[in-house]
Amino acid sequence: RTLLESPPEPKNVLLLQSLSRLARSLGGGRLILCKSGKDRTSMALTLEHGAILRHEYGLSTAAATAAVHADTETQVRDAVEAATRLLEAEAEAKLAAAVAAARAEVEAEVARKVEAAV
Repeated sequence: RTLLESPPEPKNVLLLQSLSRLARSLGGGRLILCKSGKDRTSMALTLEHGAILRHEYGLSTAAATAAVHADTETQVRDAVEAATRLLEAEAEAKLAAAVAAARAEVEAEVARKVEAAV
């Protein structure tokens, strides 16, 4: 009750944590949405991972924080590596297409010159 009576804050973490625990205890699910679809959503997931590690697995706050931080770093690194591979593949495809177009252009020019010489 006090969560709703207190002045609303832009990032009411206590409300988020309480509703998360309530949904989990009832065996329910929930959706977290924000304008961009990434910032608060990912922060909420990180917060929940830490809470689960503390409450359900008995980790200390420091250990849960370290585990969540390591997981977040791994996810970011994996995402960057995947994006880099995708960009490299796109660049290779564009380069191959440019080389093929240039080759076709040169071959057409050579064919025109040969035909003009005959």
